[in-house]
Amino acid sequence: MQNSNPQKSALVIASGGAHGAFAMGAVDYLVNVARKEFNVFAGTSTGALIAPLVATGNTDLLLHIYQSVQTTDILSSRPAINALTLQDALNSAEPLYTLINDTFTDARCTEILNDHRVFIATVNLASGNTVVFHTGEHAPTHAYTNGSYNSLAYLPIKDKNTLIQSIKASSAIPIYMPPVQIPSDESACILPASSANGEDCIIHPADWYVDGGVREVAPLRAAIDEGVHEIYAILLEPLALPRANRFTGEDPPRVLSTLGRMIGLFLNEVLENEVANARASEQIRRDFTDYINNLKSTLIAKIGQAEAIEEVFDELASVQPLSGEPYKLYVIRPKEKLPGGGREFVPQQMSYKMELGWQEAMESLKYPMTLLRTGS
Repeated sequence: MQNSNPQKSALVIASGGAHGAFAMGAVDYLVNVARKEFNVFAGTSTGALIAPLVATGNTDLLLHIYQSVQTTDILSSRPAINALTLQDALNSAEPLYTLINDTFTDARCTEILNDHRVFIATVNLASGNTVVFHTGEHAPTHAYTNGSYNSLAYLPIKDKNTLIQSIKASSAIPIYMPPVQIPSDESACILPASSANGEDCIIHPADWYVDGGVREVAPLRAAIDEGVHEIYAILLEPLALPRANRFTGEDPPRVLSTLGRMIGLFLNEVLENEVANARASEQIRRDFTDYINNLKSTLIAKIGQAEAIEEVFDELASVQPLSGEPYKLYVIRPKEKLPGGGREFVPQQMSYKMELGWQEAMESLKYPMTLLRTGS
């Protein structure tokens, strides 16, 4: 699915578990109807499973998986008391691991590693930092600002094992699923700019990783850092929850229900911050541009000499502090909370969410946001 056009396009898919069916409906429309082609594929959690397989052209396989998979194909329960005191998570993820191992064959992994630019967002459990594993030898060129560490690290995926482990780690919802260990060599150690030695190393060999959604629900920064010109971001939560879609559960709520609700609220806040930051930078740019244009009009009105003033402002335009390279962001997301929970894989609900994703993708392509890549 390589695009000969030098302007790069990215597909970014957020975390959301079973709500990944919505993402697959959107992908179906983008790939099979709108005929969009992508150079960059980025995902978190369920998005980390989808994105690499879209890169290899396995959209039909993904549609089948998300229409047929059931909860028992993803997780197996453990007794709550034992899980909370003796185990590493409330559930065993072995069924999901079997699905991932069976789906990511040697041939598919080889193609992903050699032919596609893929980003998988995780969180390093020791440091708490976002770690984006990527195919290709080089990290994105905009990964650091003024040489300082910005809480986001990039590590290369060099083999099939690292690829599969990073996908499993990206899906590992804390508490509900066990953390995943990803071995790396000493050369992967990443230091803050102020660090003088390896004692403050951010990434250590064989660290443990969890769901990237804890800090990077949708890995937008990876796509922006990569220098793409268009981002198609599929988000799996609505912008706001109507009252009818708010939490309704046991009365009073039990421990695990409350825990699940708190994690959901936290992840949604992380997602909103990511989108809000992108929009805020664009609003600042627009306000600044409006100010400059108003200033120019005022000077022309009061002083005259329109040609000379236009010439001065044309020269200033090239050095504006907010004149970074623009890119388009298409946000595809549900209008209301999707039915069922993110850990409830019910085929009938999945098919319905897929239909919603298809419709929202069709509608969202009409309303791109033109944003600014700061620091470019």
